[in-house]
Amino acid sequence: ASPSTEITLLIRRGYAERGRFRYRYRGVDVRALRAPLIWGVDTLIHTFWALVYARAALAPDLVHLHGIGPGFFAPFAKLLGFAT
Repeated sequence: ASPSTEITLLIRRGYAERGRFRYRYRGVDVRALRAPLIWGVDTLIHTFWALVYARAALAPDLVHLHGIGPGFFAPFAKLLGFAT
């Protein structure tokens, strides 16, 4: 038997459906985290906060950083002990 896989997606609240901060979509646990509405900075702050949140609340086996901006935090993710 194969182990079950749980996927949690951390997104910025601006990308979530209005008023929905935690829900399931096609078997994926979606959690919307706050991020400042400052163009050019929101991605960096959200990525940092999402990694800290993941370490404190989720203890994931793997972290996927999608894009160049979030990829900047790959060394920080590894410092937190995540496989990236």
